[in-house]
Amino acid sequence: MGKTDPVLVKLRTAFDSDRGNVRKALDLARYYIDHGHLRQASELFREVLKENPQDFNLLLEYGNLCFKKTELEDAAGTFRTLTELSPERIEGWNNLAIVLIRQGKTEEARQCVKKVLKIDPEHSGALINQGNFYFDEGEFQKAADCFRSVVEKHPDFSDAWFNLGNTLNALEDYAGAKGAFEKALRYNPGFTSAMKNLGFTHEKLGETEKAEQCYIKAAGINRLDSGIHVNLGSLYIRQGRYEEAKRHFLKAVRLAPSNIMGWTGIRQLALVRGDLSTFTRSTLAVLPRLSDEVLACSIEILYELNQISRAEALLFQADRMGKDGDLLDVQRLLIYRRKGINQGRVMAIYKRLSGMSDPQDQVLKGLARFSLENGSFNSAIRFVERMRKPDDASRGILWRAMLGNREIGKAKESVENYIKENPDYFDSYFILARIEAESGNRADAERNLIRALENGYTDLEEINSNPDLKEIFDSLAHLKEVYQDCLDKT
Repeated sequence: MGKTDPVLVKLRTAFDSDRGNVRKALDLARYYIDHGHLRQASELFREVLKENPQDFNLLLEYGNLCFKKTELEDAAGTFRTLTELSPERIEGWNNLAIVLIRQGKTEEARQCVKKVLKIDPEHSGALINQGNFYFDEGEFQKAADCFRSVVEKHPDFSDAWFNLGNTLNALEDYAGAKGAFEKALRYNPGFTSAMKNLGFTHEKLGETEKAEQCYIKAAGINRLDSGIHVNLGSLYIRQGRYEEAKRHFLKAVRLAPSNIMGWTGIRQLALVRGDLSTFTRSTLAVLPRLSDEVLACSIEILYELNQISRAEALLFQADRMGKDGDLLDVQRLLIYRRKGINQGRVMAIYKRLSGMSDPQDQVLKGLARFSLENGSFNSAIRFVERMRKPDDASRGILWRAMLGNREIGKAKESVENYIKENPDYFDSYFILARIEAESGNRADAERNLIRALENGYTDLEEINSNPDLKEIFDSLAHLKEVYQDCLDKT
């Protein structure tokens, strides 16, 4: 390295001739660092610091080198020394804040940033960090003020424009965010994240073609960013371009197989297309990284679609991994009861969940479904009535519980009122078909059953459990074809 490099030989000779000279030591250390010889630079700093342990410039350069080498504890210790030696100088406080942020020590970092801003209220780096703190706490207006202060003083600071754009998106000021991202790209055309987030902003503004163009440009700049392909896939799903969506989600998975977002996209696409086999497989692929809430929701979706074996497969893996939580316990309550296993645990779960003072709606819906399936119709009705925002599935539980209580007129009135505002919900028509079939009104029952199947009803088990509806269903060949088409998709 050094024997044939005349510049290095000259610097080394100068230092060796006067080893106590800090300036010469710094010149040599900087040369080492500039040429990637970090070990030699570290050894030189440690040697010189033994004789000059309080030299500000030596400590500053050494701390920066430690940070460059990701030796964060050494960097933090060095910068703390600087703040003790010269508390009136910015460098120690600012660099210490940067290290602490990297270490995740947010509160200590915040105090350092305050020290910097007290010394220099217009310090750009500190304002950026202060804005980021505000953003993380959800104080978006304060964050935006910080970032605006930076770009007013440094209009070519692309990172500040980028942060401002993200903050304006959070404030739902999409026009302002669009302008901020465009400024970031003006000063840094290769800023992939700014291009990607500009695409998101175009989506929010309803400018889907521009959004697509931004994502494609971003993918061209950074071919390894899986998130761009997730964004494209999600955009294509909303446009009904399912094959293109699938291609981009698969590419996201290939680029980052351990990143959950690509798999989440595949799950979303599979659900939209009614491909429950792929939905289940993709859920199993990322199950360890799913939150308990998302996993419980996935099981619930399959259960509500009468895909019991698939719901069981997910719950089995959740049990094996020791995943827990109220929402998963709801699914255990339903599936264990249905399979006739772990009955002691079933009753313990039911007792705990039903005794909660303020349960989530999802818990109440699960308790209502459990009660309905146990024939406890009054309990099912009470649980649904306690929900803050009943969804379609919970209304289906309510209607069935009313029918179980022989409250036929009340159930019919509730269904018909719901249809007025939700004319395409399949379960409404199935309940009407059931009511009309049991009342002997075959023509009305047939009409409503057809409407239910055409709108997506697929629970053959429930049809078969009702002799009147089963007879109607079996007599209509074209109904079976509609139903078979639904089954083929799942």
